[in-house]
Amino acid sequence: MNAKGEPLKVCASPQAPAGTALPVTPKFKGNAVARYEFPWGDYNAHLQGTLVFQTASWADLRLKERSLLGRVKGYQSLDLSAGVDRDTWNLELALTNVGDIIGETNRSSECTPTVCGQTYIRPLRPRTFSIKFGQRF
Repeated sequence: MNAKGEPLKVCASPQAPAGTALPVTPKFKGNAVARYEFPWGDYNAHLQGTLVFQTASWADLRLKERSLLGRVKGYQSLDLSAGVDRDTWNLELALTNVGDIIGETNRSSECTPTVCGQTYIRPLRPRTFSIKFGQRF
């Protein structure tokens, strides 16, 4: 809005010319999961590893906003888990983001970056240890 409270009309020329890369769309994103299940005494056990990788991407389609927000950096993350189950219950130990990689999942602005000037970065979850217990009834 301008000083008179009227909406700004900035759409007279294309804000994203043909061929502009789509936002939040990396050139490559991949997930790989390896899981090994085996008997362990009277239990069913498993070991699992998950690798996530993605290249950098843009946070906005519009060229002016993307120059202010910058690029979302690429990252890779490794998650590990091990668990057992028997009858109606299961127990799992997990370690996510083993390397404690400081990655970005997205960038945004509360309002138009040209007005606010504030960029918010949503980080990848830091290294986290968890214990999960489940019971089926």
